[in-house]
Amino acid sequence: MAFYTKFKIGIYEIPAVPYLVRQYVQPVLVDTGNNRLTFYATYTLESVKDNVAVKTSRGDSFQYEKFVYNKTYIPLSYKDSGTLITYTYDLALVVLTFLAEYRLTGKVKYKDYVINQFNYMKKLKNSRNAFNFSYPSHGSISAEHIRNGAVAWALEALAKAYLEITELQTTENRNFIKSIADYLISEIQSNGLVRGGYGIYTSSGFDPSYEVPWFSTEHNIDAYFALKSASLVLDDPYYPYYLVKAEDLKDAIYTNLYQGDRLIQGYQDTAGALDIHTWGSLFIHKTGDVDTTYSNYRYLDQYFLDKPKTSSFVPDLYKPYSHELGYPGASTVVWFEGYFQALYTKLLIYKNYLEFNYSKDKYQLFLNKKLLPYSLGADQTYAIGEFPSLASSCWFIFFYNLYYNEIESFWYEPNSVSIM
Repeated sequence: MAFYTKFKIGIYEIPAVPYLVRQYVQPVLVDTGNNRLTFYATYTLESVKDNVAVKTSRGDSFQYEKFVYNKTYIPLSYKDSGTLITYTYDLALVVLTFLAEYRLTGKVKYKDYVINQFNYMKKLKNSRNAFNFSYPSHGSISAEHIRNGAVAWALEALAKAYLEITELQTTENRNFIKSIADYLISEIQSNGLVRGGYGIYTSSGFDPSYEVPWFSTEHNIDAYFALKSASLVLDDPYYPYYLVKAEDLKDAIYTNLYQGDRLIQGYQDTAGALDIHTWGSLFIHKTGDVDTTYSNYRYLDQYFLDKPKTSSFVPDLYKPYSHELGYPGASTVVWFEGYFQALYTKLLIYKNYLEFNYSKDKYQLFLNKKLLPYSLGADQTYAIGEFPSLASSCWFIFFYNLYYNEIESFWYEPNSVSIM
């Protein structure tokens, strides 16, 4: 009988990258009976943590290695980037993606994933009844760096999951959703808008008490739809408190953030990134009129569309930032998240008369990529990178399901549920 004579066990903490805190070179070999021998070692943590992993290796050169993590149900935002980070926004996109697959197929495996994710997200709620901007992908502890747009996307995903999946419709889960909705409402300031959030990194470290002073149009659109979805879970028919708050926020967006013929980037901020003209156009489409929708929408092709010169992989591209709209020095990159946001927007708003010039076979090419990169080409100035990205893949699926299956994956209006 042969044994591996070299064997080691590493105990790792997972902040942003694995950090080895203890290694056993010679674990004890224990006779466990039934002709089985087991390597055994113990390690006591100084405090209770769930962002810990175990890595084992065997063989003379230790070439066979495996990480074993605690089960968290939160996916990795970027593959091969050197960091193990999950962004709350990405987390919400994944929940909405699997929820759409469940709505389409009725398969239990998709429902189970959403349920597991919903339940794990309860552990992620921070001291303000919100979510942090990001988490280690194998744990629930991180700095309370809060951005309210990400919180709103999480609320949108949680509310939609509650409305669509009977097993989630409990008093505990309803109260969980209520706590997040109440937090967002508490962030509405005197101008009627939701502010940016909390927390700032300085040369002295992280300050969680810092109140973000700016007001993002994107965040407020996110919050409007999230509160509207939450109202279907929380509102009494005779006292639609959360719906009223959502409608008040909608009015504040038009009053403070619509200027001239378009939505601007934020309160007293006239710049405009791509998502103001994709998400913004979707917001106006669902709350305004045709003329106002088109006025904001027309900026898409005018300032952000670019034809690729070397790539046959994409039919065209949408760059995230424009020189003319407040982002000097922005590189022209293929930003896949924004690209599919633009196609989704075009298809949803103008599906009756906007002609799509690209064949379905062209879009099928993306299915072979499995995990799309965040971009083709990098922009160091505005933090656009090329690593395989969860957000890019989710937005492709959103567009794919709208194009091929004619279903919306977010900001749609499901039937309301009342179980209380």
